[in-house]
This record gives sequence, C-alpha cells and structure tokens, in this order.
Amino acid sequence: MPNLSGKTIVITGGLRGLGYAIIKGIAEVDDVNIAFLAKDESGVVDKTIQSLRNEYGINAVFCQADIRDIDSTIRAIDNIV
Repeated sequence: MPNLSGKTIVITGGLRGLGYAIIKGIAEVDDVNIAFLAKDESGVVDKTIQSLRNEYGINAVFCQADIRDIDSTIRAIDNIV
C-alpha cells in the first residue's frame, strides 16, 4: 500500500459493508484523515465515528451525500476540502 500518511481519504458508502471495511483498513495507517460520504442514517453515523475513534484513535468526518446526485456530491466534497 502506498504511504498515505497525512492524506485525506474520501470513502463513499462508509457506514456498512465494503465501504466500512475500507475505512477500517485505511484507519490502520498512521496519520490518515478519513472523510466518508453516505446518506444520513440516524444513529449509524455517530456509532461509526465513535467506533473509529475508539478502535483506531482517528477522527473521521461524515458528509451527507447521495452520490447519484452530482450537486449533493459536489457540496460534500467542498465541505471536506
């Protein structure tokens, strides 16, 4: 895996399944910022962020976005940047 230290990684669909598995894998890299996009699902977002903080000591940022909607996705990426 390339050195991702100090980089911000954006993951789509990070609340469960493959997206969450990718977040967990990347979270093991030192000094990585993680932002994930997903549709807001009450309670799941907070649980995911808390889990990443507790298990990996990282701060993750959630931005609500529906990647099928380009305007929603652009707004989310602008917020991350």
